[in-house]
Amino acid sequence: MPHKIKPPASVSLPASRKGATKLDVAREHGVGLRTVDKWISQRVIPYKKLGRSVRFDLDAVERALSRFTVREVQ
Repeated sequence: MPHKIKPPASVSLPASRKGATKLDVAREHGVGLRTVDKWISQRVIPYKKLGRSVRFDLDAVERALSRFTVREVQ
């Protein structure tokens, strides 16, 4: 039976949902890091560059991705 891997106690999601990492965005939306990189390069999601670091506001990412929601035809 596979063991569950627990992240170290120092690893946690950002408290305010601002300042999230690429990994946080990927986990939140169930995609891979390459998909997040693609969204960044295509300017699909908003982000902030801090030196070499990239940070996200998860609520702003959610709003940006909501543009791609397909609604049912009535």
